[in-house]
Amino acid sequence: MQNGRILVTDVSIEWDSLKRASEAVLCFRVHTQVSQLIGKVSLESALAQIKEIAVTSSSQAAARGITVKEIQFDYDCPTSKLSGYIDFLKLANDRLRPYKISVTVLPTWMKSPAFREIISLTDSYVLQLHSFEKPKTLQDARLIFNSSEAIGYTKNTSEFFRSITP
Repeated sequence: MQNGRILVTDVSIEWDSLKRASEAVLCFRVHTQVSQLIGKVSLESALAQIKEIAVTSSSQAAARGITVKEIQFDYDCPTSKLSGYIDFLKLANDRLRPYKISVTVLPTWMKSPAFREIISLTDSYVLQLHSFEKPKTLQDARLIFNSSEAIGYTKNTSEFFRSITP
């Protein structure tokens, strides 16, 4: 946060390294502490910055024959704070179209009443299937992917999703 605004930074994308791709997704990593700010500061400035980065990046990609059609938010929002994330996504839908909107979903969100609304506000979601539970022991901390738990989470949804695995 800077001067009462959420700070959005971009990285230099090496578009030439993606020349075999015809499409790309711009992914914005949202710091987990943003959950403390949603509802307290205006999101307009952050979304305007995201839109500016998306337009600039899309232009750079197009010059190399790559189309950017989607913006993804990778935000490990605490499940208890999902109502604020819903407010953010409603505004993002209004401000960032015609880009498709996708989000990274934590498996714990699937048990929340807010989950259905979140996915209704997105064009797709990516189910994060690694490191989804806080380790209880040192031995557990070494395991970043539990395939039986992952299968259980994937069986609990009927919507189309992509997944992230290690």
